[in-house]
Amino acid sequence: MWRKRGWLKSGKDSGHCYEGKDQPMFAALPLVLILTAPFTLWLFVIRRYCLRNGMGYTPGANWEVTMWIDWQEARELAAKRSERGMMRWCRLFLAVKLLFAVFGFLGLAAALVAM
Repeated sequence: MWRKRGWLKSGKDSGHCYEGKDQPMFAALPLVLILTAPFTLWLFVIRRYCLRNGMGYTPGANWEVTMWIDWQEARELAAKRSERGMMRWCRLFLAVKLLFAVFGFLGLAAALVAM
């Protein structure tokens, strides 16, 4: 089908677009997920929970400080109300932030060793 329409230039249809050249992308995928997961969790879960319950107003702070304050407020409110679902989200957020710190430290150490 692909050869008939002229989309496949070679005579061999391997079924793969890049034929092994996309392997470095799979190595970078966990890194991208770890880098974006804290912000995504905060923006779509923790921040909404805080604003819905009348918390989360930190004027004059950057987004990283607001992220930590919202996490602390959400964790305290969920513990007070015994909301297990939100407690799980808060634990996941903390675990991802710790992974972010560990991978950042390991990357820095690897860069120093490579020098």
